[in-house]
Amino acid sequence: MYRITLEWIANNKTKNGGYKRVQLQAIGVSWPPTQGWPRRVAGREISLEQKQFFESFKSTPLLPKIVDTCLCNVLPWEDCEHTMSLFAEL
Repeated sequence: MYRITLEWIANNKTKNGGYKRVQLQAIGVSWPPTQGWPRRVAGREISLEQKQFFESFKSTPLLPKIVDTCLCNVLPWEDCEHTMSLFAEL
């Protein structure tokens, strides 16, 4: 388990300086995020898999295995219904 900190959140923005929908949902933040969301999740414990996934958006997102078989025209780490269902289990 990993305990979320404000510093960790700030250090793991995308290269464009923000956060992806699925990235935030992986740590329990609903979309769209409301003001103050970092303070609300600071201190929350997440799995190491959630931590690794969240951090992966700093460079290249970790793509779920479904990517190889998904026929959607959406980038898999965005709003693909198949990808989103995988993170509901985290």
